[in-house]
Amino acid sequence: MPDLPILEVAASDTLDGAIHVRLTGETELDASAATQIKRCLEIFVEAGKLGGYCVEHGQPDRSSLTFRRATRPSRYSASVTLDAKAVTKRCFQLLRHMLARPEQVSWNVQRIDVQDGSAATPERVPEIGDDSEEALYPPMIAHPSFELASGIDEFSKWRRLEVEFADAIGAEQVLGLKPYLEPWSALLNNGAFSLPYALPFEVTSVAGQITQFDSHTAEFEVPVYLASEEGWNVLVNLLQRFSTREWNIVRITLD
Repeated sequence: MPDLPILEVAASDTLDGAIHVRLTGETELDASAATQIKRCLEIFVEAGKLGGYCVEHGQPDRSSLTFRRATRPSRYSASVTLDAKAVTKRCFQLLRHMLARPEQVSWNVQRIDVQDGSAATPERVPEIGDDSEEALYPPMIAHPSFELASGIDEFSKWRRLEVEFADAIGAEQVLGLKPYLEPWSALLNNGAFSLPYALPFEVTSVAGQITQFDSHTAEFEVPVYLASEEGWNVLVNLLQRFSTREWNIVRITLD
């Protein structure tokens, strides 16, 4: 059974500017595995591009993560340079989890090294456990503009999110939510939030569809949620960006 890759980060808590990420494996990286790695990186970056990894006291509509370039330093490694703006360095836990799933990446990634332009000392990041979820997963922004409510009081793998708008909605608003929900769904489906519930290669979550619930509310269904509750943080950040840039959300209820 594979282990999680070692994650070592030499960077400030808030990432701004060029971020260098190097992946190292125990065998040569072939073309098939390189394509798989590329797909994981695309999933990871897409949520960051839309503000999902915003720092706690930042604003998602002013946070972004994008590709700059990729290189192959050796037969046993791959590197990518990202451009970050107000991004939490905790986001690389999500990439770590996705790269640990053999059904997604046939190449055994042993190390992930992250470095920014600061003189920060490299630190080995611990794996997420029951007592460290809040400290190690990307945070939710401190002050969302909408009310947050929870209707769940016991464990259920079936979950749903109600998004209530200030004004009446129709198909345009429901469809407009999709580009913000799909990056989070891809993270969830690919094991990004699996720990400490289970190791990424031991469990699979499944995100569902967004539909209109009533005149002012859209409903997002998650048929199988076997993951950390901290995984919702990224989704709230994405929805805050949507609310700021698209249509005003007044309340989110998680059941």
